Amino acid sequence: MNLLNIFRRVGWLLFAFMWIPFICIFVGMAPEMGGIGRDFARKVEGVIPGMFDIQPWGASWLTTIAMVLTFGLMFAAMAFLFGTPILAGFRNRRVLRNGRTGEGRILSVAQTGVYINNNPMMRITLEVTPLDGRPFEAETERLISIAQIPQFQPGAVVPVRYDPNTQEVAIGEAPTQ
Repeated sequence: MNLLNIFRRVGWLLFAFMWIPFICIFVGMAPEMGGIGRDFARKVEGVIPGMFDIQPWGASWLTTIAMVLTFGLMFAAMAFLFGTPILAGFRNRRVLRNGRTGEGRILSVAQTGVYINNNPMMRITLEVTPLDGRPFEAETERLISIAQIPQFQPGAVVPVRYDPNTQEVAIGEAPTQ
């Protein structure tokens, strides 16, 4: 699994976990709700005294902690999710600038779910044939214009640049048929 997939998965996990403290914000308001909320607050007070005490800033400790955690997890999730295409762009520019030339045959194309200016970021699996070595399989992500999507189909040949040490690949120009 490459670094971009790890970043994306961590972002989604953070987004999922963000909802736990978000719900606790409302649990922190339980004493004011009356009925079941007040009964729940009494039980929590028996285990963790002072969690529902209203502080000088107008909220309980539970609500305050939950809000800080919710916003912290939300900003971290956004950084990982929105940072993935930025990281992919940096990596591709580095490989295009410093990599060796080769040829890649597209094996598969899949959407990543990311769109920038209504253009999809695509995950492309390639069989890379270096000019001076043995072929290898690699995966890269590239922002593809909607007009270019028909050109990026399995079987198409694309000029690539690759890093021989890490086998990271970047697609140069539009493919030829």
